[in-house]
Amino acid sequence: MGNDPKTTIHLVVRNNLPTQSKVVLEPWGDEHTLDPEATISLVATGPVPGKLEIEIASGRLLIYGWTGSVIQVIRNADGERC
Repeated sequence: MGNDPKTTIHLVVRNNLPTQSKVVLEPWGDEHTLDPEATISLVATGPVPGKLEIEIASGRLLIYGWTGSVIQVIRNADGERC
């Protein structure tokens, strides 16, 4: 069981805008505020191969996981997980 293959995808998101931005993880609806010049790291893991889909809509960055995946948000260099 501990040797089950998994797929892991790492993604870094940086807000280069002068205002706060919203990052929404779907299909869970988890919303994270990203301050100007801030960076977050996303680590998506799933039991089967998959891909992240990214969409910009209504001033938000929407990130979609795949079936069975979990997305972990890391806020700063210290590894603070949300």
